[in-house]
This record gives sequence, structure tokens and C-alpha cells, in this order.
Amino acid sequence: MLALAVVACDALPLSPSPTPAPTEIPFGGERASITPRDLAAAREGMPGGLVEPSWLPDGFELMLVSYFGGLEDSTDLYYNDGEHSLHIWQAFRGPGELGPKDPFDYGDRSPIGDTVEWHATSLEDQLQTDGLVEYRGRLPDGRTVTVDSTLDAEVMERVLQSLYVRAPGGG
Repeated sequence: MLALAVVACDALPLSPSPTPAPTEIPFGGERASITPRDLAAAREGMPGGLVEPSWLPDGFELMLVSYFGGLEDSTDLYYNDGEHSLHIWQAFRGPGELGPKDPFDYGDRSPIGDTVEWHATSLEDQLQTDGLVEYRGRLPDGRTVTVDSTLDAEVMERVLQSLYVRAPGGG
């Protein structure tokens, strides 16, 4: 039986951070040479900045960044350590504009934290992936964020608490 923990994320600032993350998460995978360019484009292009983790467990690398500017204004960040995956998706869409990706259309609705209401749902059965859990929330700036991972709940709590908005041009 999978137990889901809904975790608070009080560390997510309401406004973009003018400074970079405490440590830059290294690039890896087959696209390591172009991922820095894609990350820079996402950091500059996402309105208000890019939500990124400032902490991940040892061994995680940023494997892929998919930024869709203009009308889309969305970004996917894919991290991996060879055993576990972590995916962060963010977009500026209001209630009802995301269809099945809307974080409030399914799952438990339990408010947590002061600035973000996170919801957790197991995706194991839907995607046939052991331990895959999605955390969903909407930031005060209207941005919708989903974080899915195979990491355990305690580690995910720390990851979610490390999320911050990196301001455009923030390094």
C-alpha cells in the first residue's frame, strides 16, 4: 500500500529570487552540451522567472529542459540520478485552462503551507511506474507547477521546500 504525504512548501518565495541556487545542479545525459543553452532560454523566457530546486539528493543531474515560449509559456525540467527521476513542469494557465493537467481537477484538496496548496496523487497505476507520485499546486503568481518523482515522501518534502523562483538574469 502506498501512503502519500502532503507536504508544506513554505520556502517558495512570492517574488523571484535575485540570486542563483546555492549550488548549480550538474548537467548530464546525451544532451549535456545543449542543456545549458535550453536552461538559459527557459530562465530568460518564463514570465517572472523559472521555478527550480535549490537542492536535490546527491547524484542528480539535469538531463533535459523543454521550454515553450510565447503563447505556451511552459517549461519541463527533467532530472535523474540513474535510479530515480524527478520532473518539474510549470505553466501560466488559469483554472479550467489546463484540462486534465489542472492540479485541482483530481486528488485530495488539502491546503498546506502559507503560499502554495500542494496535492499529491500516485501515478503508479496510470503510468505503470513503481512509486511515481505527482505533487501539484498553483503559485500566487498564477503559475501551475507539477512535480512528479519516484523519490520517497520524506525526500520529496525537502525537494519541494527547496523550490524557488529564479529571476530572469539571475545567473
